[in-house]
Amino acid sequence: MNLRAASRGFAGLLGKAALVGIAYFITARFGISLAHSVDNIAPIWPANAIVLAALLLAPSKDWIAYVAAAVIAVIVAIAAALGG
Repeated sequence: MNLRAASRGFAGLLGKAALVGIAYFITARFGISLAHSVDNIAPIWPANAIVLAALLLAPSKDWIAYVAAAVIAVIVAIAAALGG
């Protein structure tokens, strides 16, 4: 594999991870909106289905990109929900 093919593969992985991160953020915001105001516990968390599907479809060497995108997305979603 030459450098150009490797960079295209890396860019493709970053693009896919970004899409997973965006989908995770949207569904995390939805899950946060379902949280009960008393206990702040969401009855369902659909965002995990997004990242689980990405992990099951991707080779294990790419998992770190998807997990990192999900972690960043949930941190941003929680910060946005708290108004920060």
